[in-house]
Amino acid sequence: MSKVAGIVLAGGESSRMGRDKARLDCGSRDFIEHSIATLQPVSDEVYVSCGPVCQYQEYGAPVIVDDISSAGPLGGMVTVMRTVKADTFLFLPVDNPMIPTALYRYMLELLEDFDAVVPELHGYFEPLCALYRADCLPAMEKAISQGKRKIKSFYPDIRIRTLTEEEIRSIGNPEVLFLNVNEHRHYLQMKRLKNE
Repeated sequence: MSKVAGIVLAGGESSRMGRDKARLDCGSRDFIEHSIATLQPVSDEVYVSCGPVCQYQEYGAPVIVDDISSAGPLGGMVTVMRTVKADTFLFLPVDNPMIPTALYRYMLELLEDFDAVVPELHGYFEPLCALYRADCLPAMEKAISQGKRKIKSFYPDIRIRTLTEEEIRSIGNPEVLFLNVNEHRHYLQMKRLKNE
């Protein structure tokens, strides 16, 4: 039976927010607690990719410190996939608090004949809210070795199943689900949406 690892990506600098996004209040719990809870029902274990500094141990999930410098989220993803023994990795950025477990459950159903399932919205991939098989690791490492930082830079080397906007709408409003809380105004918007 294949092992599924849920990965909360919490290694960003939160520079535009001005404070640690992972510890922002998301109703009854912090963003990071909410992200862990989102992935738990569809994962054998959930891990936190915490960036270059070891932190967030108090939230109960194993933390993984990036060991690849200057490679952005792609470096964090590669570190995780080198460290964790799993067949499938579900990635969720800590600043996407509106993504539901149902989206990952649906994407898992589509993965069978592909290396990755990646949502696409308005012609752009959402590469951090996506599923990747462990088989993607060599292509990801190759991209980093070539100095590439964009997640999609290794996409030509793997088999991708795009999650269409229509499919996303069967789960919820894409504009709400993929709200990225980068700035204080986004945080206020999220608060309003959660109260509706």
